[in-house]
Amino acid sequence: MYLDALENQLKALLKAMDNMVAQRKAMAEAAADFSASLHALSTVELSPTLSGPLDALSELQLAIRDVYERQAQQDVLTFGIIIEEYIRLIGSVKQAFSQRQKAFHSWHSAESELMKKKAAQDKLLRQGKTQQDRLNQVNAEVIDAERKVHQARLLFEDMGRLLRSELDRFEREKVEDFKSGVETFLESAVEAQKEVDLQRTSSASLL
Repeated sequence: MYLDALENQLKALLKAMDNMVAQRKAMAEAAADFSASLHALSTVELSPTLSGPLDALSELQLAIRDVYERQAQQDVLTFGIIIEEYIRLIGSVKQAFSQRQKAFHSWHSAESELMKKKAAQDKLLRQGKTQQDRLNQVNAEVIDAERKVHQARLLFEDMGRLLRSELDRFEREKVEDFKSGVETFLESAVEAQKEVDLQRTSSASLL
């Protein structure tokens, strides 16, 4: 089923993104540890010409840490939330399909019951007026069964119209939201990478 495949793909994407965010956080922690080590080394280094660059390099590592931490947070806010929302929406759509399927079965079950009532009615009609009391009862049951069939059919049709309307809205609005989220995610990733590369270039110039 299309929705099942899409749900599985989105869950795999979310898992991959969670791993990426975890890696960014780990890199931020590593940069912070490296900064602390560089700063500690700069305080005990006997040569002032080396302690200054070591301390500056320590500060640059903190800046790199900040970039990784900010990027990890932005990944979740700009894309992770959208993926999670999509997964929830797909779950809601699947549940709606399930409810509509139940409504379909209820409708046909009501039709089957109506056919049984009408068969009993026809049988009594062939027997003549000797079963008048029973016939009156069966007539009432047939009317009630027809009402139930009508209600079940209307419910099934209403659910179908609502589901189609929601799917149309999903395709119009949510797909555009997803596209916008992807674009924002890519722009943020590119800018973060440029910033990290700039910091690394600055670090290299200190050595």
